[in-house]
Amino acid sequence: MPCTPTNNVFVTDTNNGRIQKFTSAGVLITVWGGPGSADGEFSGPRGIVVKADGTVYVTDTFNNRIQVFTLP
Repeated sequence: MPCTPTNNVFVTDTNNGRIQKFTSAGVLITVWGGPGSADGEFSGPRGIVVKADGTVYVTDTFNNRIQVFTLP
């Protein structure tokens, strides 16, 4: 569970094929993704890395890829 410079926490929700973003206090900020193989969809997201510039890398295990997102 990586934390960003703003102390937000990102969680891969593997069973539901999505990513969740929380505040450091545990308040849910946003959820994105869903099951599938299109851009922004996941099949077994497991690893996640968040760079200081807001770039998010998610390993999409069963789709055999890494998806890259830019946070606003």
